[in-house]
Amino acid sequence: MSIFKNFPLFGRKKSNPPAFLLSSNLWTAGPFLTSSRSENGGRLHVINNDMVIIPQAPGELSALLMRGRDLSGSTEMVLRYRIEGDGVAKPHDRADGYTSISLYFQRAGDDWSARGAFESYRWYSPVVHHPIRAGSFELGVPFSANWTAVMGSNRTVSEAAFVAAQRECYAMGVAFGNSSGRMHGIYAEGDLRFIVESFDIL
Repeated sequence: MSIFKNFPLFGRKKSNPPAFLLSSNLWTAGPFLTSSRSENGGRLHVINNDMVIIPQAPGELSALLMRGRDLSGSTEMVLRYRIEGDGVAKPHDRADGYTSISLYFQRAGDDWSARGAFESYRWYSPVVHHPIRAGSFELGVPFSANWTAVMGSNRTVSEAAFVAAQRECYAMGVAFGNSSGRMHGIYAEGDLRFIVESFDIL
């Protein structure tokens, strides 16, 4: 059975994205923020078994997420994955940037604006893998590390917000980004496939 499913785009200005749109045991793939870049062919169509085919332009892959849970007391997020194919990953919204894979979790009630308190609703691992290339990899990051919020603040300076996001985690998973931003998306030139081997909260 496939662990992936297609997902209609979240709107950037919608508040409180409904939790039932994410599954607790299926990955949801897509861009999650609507914009001129993602409305133009940005919806991810090709999903097969335990593998997602990274789309070619104008499509993009920005994240694989599943429904979160209370992460209080958890010690680490660990992703094991492999990338197959002879294609090349490219940053979606800047030609000269690098591509990256990060771990990610998001607090319930985020309005996606990244303004005010919402700046610290989305959290990215301080360790990233880049560039994206073929092979088998493991990305494991302790929650005690200095995770980064959406606009650049971090766990050290926003400890209370980080703890609240852990406690009220709505979504968690993998972010595909570039030098413009951690979830700004990638596309493939040629054949490139991303396979999740395991995703664990310890």
